[in-house]
Amino acid sequence: MKTSLNGGVTMSGIGVKEVQERIQAEFEKARRTVPVTVRTQTIQERPLAAVAAPVLRAAENRFKGTTVRHAHLRDAHLIVVPKESAAELFTLCERAVSKLNIFSPRDDRHEVSE
Repeated sequence: MKTSLNGGVTMSGIGVKEVQERIQAEFEKARRTVPVTVRTQTIQERPLAAVAAPVLRAAENRFKGTTVRHAHLRDAHLIVVPKESAAELFTLCERAVSKLNIFSPRDDRHEVSE
């Protein structure tokens, strides 16, 4: 009697081959007798954002109070299509940047002292 590496009995011989052939014959018989029905479904052409928006809103509401425990997930943001025009967005951006005062020139930065 042969055994496999994990200790199970390895069957061989004519009996195993007969069982294998019987099982294969039954599967072939089942494949031939079962009627094949094909269902088709039409998929509406919608942008992915429109399909995903309700799912994301539901997830956002459900997990609103959840504490984020992994650092790489803390800065995850939901990006949506803006309702403002590009000109309005640039104006808002310019206002925000001007309030930061990071681009104001400092007088002493590039002076050469003698």
